[in-house]
Amino acid sequence: MKTVYWCPVIKNDNLGVDELKIYEPESVIKTINPKDFFGLDASRCPAIVDEIKNTFAIRSPIDFHINYDAEGDIISNSPYDQQFLANYLGQPNPEKVHQIQDPCYFFFCEEDLTVTQLPAYYAENSVTENCMQITGTYNISKWARPVAPAIKFKKHTSEYSVTRGDIICYYKFNTEEKIRLQRFDGSKMFQDSLGVPMQCLRYKFLKSNPMIPTPLAECYNAFMQAKFKKKIMNYIKENLL
Repeated sequence: MKTVYWCPVIKNDNLGVDELKIYEPESVIKTINPKDFFGLDASRCPAIVDEIKNTFAIRSPIDFHINYDAEGDIISNSPYDQQFLANYLGQPNPEKVHQIQDPCYFFFCEEDLTVTQLPAYYAENSVTENCMQITGTYNISKWARPVAPAIKFKKHTSEYSVTRGDIICYYKFNTEEKIRLQRFDGSKMFQDSLGVPMQCLRYKFLKSNPMIPTPLAECYNAFMQAKFKKKIMNYIKENLL
């Protein structure tokens, strides 16, 4: 069994979602009835069951609706003000990828373990219908950073609309061992500009050309040389919930 320590990442600028709204990551198996969903035979197939055994669903913490016109201006019937709307989904990059601000999570493991962010391929809602999700994998024992969904609208769509509780993405922990999630209080860790996650977020910008991707191997080496694993584990163990 591997223990994955986690916490929600809460913004302190009053433009995010309070911790009271955030859902705990939920095993995908618990979000579907395997026999009804796959059928009796397929629900017994280890290739299918093992694939989602350590995959966890992430739910939207709020009702949220935003739409864009042809010029990229916001049209919305959401109850939030324009500043919150623009911040919550995030301004797109030149390739029109939006970074969703909440829910944002932090995962860490003392043992070697990678996590992959995936689209919610067994969920049906407007996010899965209208959006493509950006995927990625990194080692949560050798790098410490917040993770949140990023989307790109499919052709001929410009609407992001969710109801609180809709599943919007998955996180898969890539191991055959059972995963145990252990929550901790990470609020102080993200308020400290010299905290480990904040330094990890800045690392890729500390070079002459920040637009050139920093290899993960370089990030991992720097993390280990700085003894950040010990530092962050000391913090986590002092703040278990």
